[in-house]
Amino acid sequence: MNTPFLASSALVIAGLALAPAFSTPDPTDAAALLGSPAAATTWTVDPVHSGVGFRIRHLNASNFHGRFNAMSGTVVFDAEKPADSSVQFEVDAASVDTANKDRDEHLRGPDFLNAKVHPKIGFKSTKVAAESKNKFQVTGTLSLHGVEKEVTLSAEFTGAGKNHQGSDVAGFETTFTVKRSDFGIATYPDALGDELTIRVSIEAQKKS
Repeated sequence: MNTPFLASSALVIAGLALAPAFSTPDPTDAAALLGSPAAATTWTVDPVHSGVGFRIRHLNASNFHGRFNAMSGTVVFDAEKPADSSVQFEVDAASVDTANKDRDEHLRGPDFLNAKVHPKIGFKSTKVAAESKNKFQVTGTLSLHGVEKEVTLSAEFTGAGKNHQGSDVAGFETTFTVKRSDFGIATYPDALGDELTIRVSIEAQKKS
């Protein structure tokens, strides 16, 4: 009888039996990663590791992409009681970046964002409800080009970890589409589509 082989097999079987107790949590399970029962916790948006991007049709031929380079905000998150959660963020309109200086200056001007008159693009939630363990329906007010409109979007909890300073961080992301004409930006309709798709990716640090 091969005693070492039997001993090794026994260890493997024991390890499999214990695996559920030591398995890592689902990386998208907010309650498991942040602690359950969870409580509403405030997280501050890290502008270095967060971003806002956008996409629009050009000449009905291609999708053109750009981004904004400056944002701030706060997330209050309760995985167990999503109704106690909230989010608000602001984006500097003048930080628009499409990798072309002349185009960026045009976008900052009166034809589009009119950043001197309307320096901030913002969102403030009014209601949060669960869709699943890691997805949430968020309703709130989007402010763009001096116009405020209610929008409802699907936001996803993307994970949690610790940064290089040892502080807790959590991630959230959403992609939604609005009509730019609803916000008073209707220039060049023959060249640019009316639908504006916005992607917001947030990494936020737990407030101590």
